[in-house]
Amino acid sequence: MVFAVSTAQAAELEKVTLGCIGTVTDVDDGKSKPIARVITVNFKTRTVQGLNTRSLPITGEDSTIIFFYEEVDRGLGPTIHSDWISETEGSISRLTGVLTAEEKRWKRTGQKAPSNLLSSKEYFLKCRPAQQMF
Repeated sequence: MVFAVSTAQAAELEKVTLGCIGTVTDVDDGKSKPIARVITVNFKTRTVQGLNTRSLPITGEDSTIIFFYEEVDRGLGPTIHSDWISETEGSISRLTGVLTAEEKRWKRTGQKAPSNLLSSKEYFLKCRPAQQMF
């Protein structure tokens, strides 16, 4: 079954839950691992949930694709002990059900230069509408 929801249909739906399987690749060493995720596309809040721990804002969509993107700046502060910037960018095809995304994390030095890159992961997932088993 393919995730083929038109923009008009999506406007009527509040959210779609997808069961996804695929791989995540560590760009540094090129090693891929199998993963399974439950992804929720929430049209009411305009977010994609389930790829990582955050709800990712939908930044654009048309009849064939949904785009999402978020940048998080975790600077040092009284209660924050991290000093990095992370970026998650991706898309979900409404025609094929393929979700592709990339997560990158940089040292917080003011520039997203390759020399400041701490980690990079690429996701490739094949998704379909989740169905309750019983």
